[in-house]
Amino acid sequence: MKKLSIEILIILIAALVFGFLYNYFSKDPLPIIYKAKEIQTVSDSSFEELLSPLEKDYEFNQNELDIKIENPSKELDSIKKEILDPMKEAEPPLPKEKEKKELELEVKEGEDIAKKENKELKGNVTFELLKKYVNDPRVLLIDSREPELFQISRIGNAINIYPYLDKDEYFRLLLNVPEGKTIIVYCEGGECDLSHLVANDLINLGYKNVLLYLGGFDEWEKRYKG
Repeated sequence: MKKLSIEILIILIAALVFGFLYNYFSKDPLPIIYKAKEIQTVSDSSFEELLSPLEKDYEFNQNELDIKIENPSKELDSIKKEILDPMKEAEPPLPKEKEKKELELEVKEGEDIAKKENKELKGNVTFELLKKYVNDPRVLLIDSREPELFQISRIGNAINIYPYLDKDEYFRLLLNVPEGKTIIVYCEGGECDLSHLVANDLINLGYKNVLLYLGGFDEWEKRYKG
């Protein structure tokens, strides 16, 4: 028993030494004492910048299709000739293998940079800001509380995505979230972390403008009715 205790102690000491050495030489060392990442509260102007402009219905203009042709018959013959004639110019040469690899690497690097830039939470919204934009069609509210609570009451026209649903159902709901919206996720507030789980999963799926309402439903219910 004594021998086993000594072996366990040696393993623990070795693990600690290895951990400190890794942290010392690592370019991105882990903090010795964990500190929760502070979530910045966004201002009205910063939030407005995240909102996508509303899509306007395209107005059909017949004049855009009216093309004046002085000699229609001659123009038609010219078009036919160009279609029927063999290709006058050879196709551009395919890139060499080296150039092709460099191009693929460039595209990959661009994708990685874009992915890195998008994978971040945009911040926290206040009660006042949420109240101002709660019915804005550019904003999508996601209630991450239990479905039973969501059925009783919710904020505005929020949709419900509870992170502890069946895995397939949960990700189906996440993937059905429309793109181009500014997304605000909330739960009860306080120590509730359901909204964090949903927000992080949305960000990892590529959604860009994702924010939290840390005050949650508790704050909304008290202050909105008050």
